[in-house]
Amino acid sequence: MQGFAAETLGNGVRFLAVHYSADPEKGPEWVAEQRVGVPVNDWDRQMEMREDVYDGKPVYADFIPGFHDRTGLRVLPGSKDFGGWDCGATLIPAYVHLQLTEEKQVQAVLEEVSLGEDAMETFAPKVAEALRELIPERMGDVEHWADATVTQRSGTRKESAAQVAQEHGFDLYASSNVWAPRWSAVTWLLTDRLPNGEPRFVIDREKCPILYEGFKGAYKFQESPRGDSTGPGMILGMPLKNGFSHVHDALQYPAMRIRRLIEGDVTATASTSTTTMARSPAAAAPSYDAQGRFIPPPRKRR
Repeated sequence: MQGFAAETLGNGVRFLAVHYSADPEKGPEWVAEQRVGVPVNDWDRQMEMREDVYDGKPVYADFIPGFHDRTGLRVLPGSKDFGGWDCGATLIPAYVHLQLTEEKQVQAVLEEVSLGEDAMETFAPKVAEALRELIPERMGDVEHWADATVTQRSGTRKESAAQVAQEHGFDLYASSNVWAPRWSAVTWLLTDRLPNGEPRFVIDREKCPILYEGFKGAYKFQESPRGDSTGPGMILGMPLKNGFSHVHDALQYPAMRIRRLIEGDVTATASTSTTTMARSPAAAAPSYDAQGRFIPPPRKRR
């Protein structure tokens, strides 16, 4: 029967679902009338019974499924590599790997996300193993950016996350935690287009599943009981801290850097308005040659 579904769940409970299309009187004209003033996500979730549509206000409403996502993205020769880390003041670290192609398209090709609490001492080796598999010949050329708290010392060894990362071969540059430029950088990547009309940013939805679901709406704003949602009385919302927020935090730090590179400031350093350099033993300011190519810092003898 059209618009009707029945299923027996594992516990023996009978599940019944009835769609509005089961009613022959609810045709296209009825749908058009009922959809007036109803947000697309609300309609799809409640009336079309789509379980892949999240409630709440998505952080990135400009993400277009089917346009910004791909499968089978490959590591391309000639690309610049960027790593994004959320690993400072968090017990659930996350890593995102981006490649900036010669055509200046930004591609998310890898994520490493802790599903539970994880120390930097055990998380950094996981990222190292993943990168050895992804880019074995370019591991030393990756420019790594992290949240500002990466330089804060903690734990019994009184080491910062940046220092622990360096022990495993990663030099992390500390980026600003100010929310507005972080959100703006990713939004710019989503809304900008290449000369041929292709998106500036694409994500491999199979290699970055948590990041992808976050873009689809799982990464969303907190609900505020006060203030207007629009207009001069609007309160600036902040993303909800959930299982999708850490990997998106990780994405935002290199996104700020990449935006400046694409817009032409190839020699921009961590002293610019959106980034603060970590003045710690972990890393010095990034260096570039005359062609704007990243020069990895010299490795210390261990």
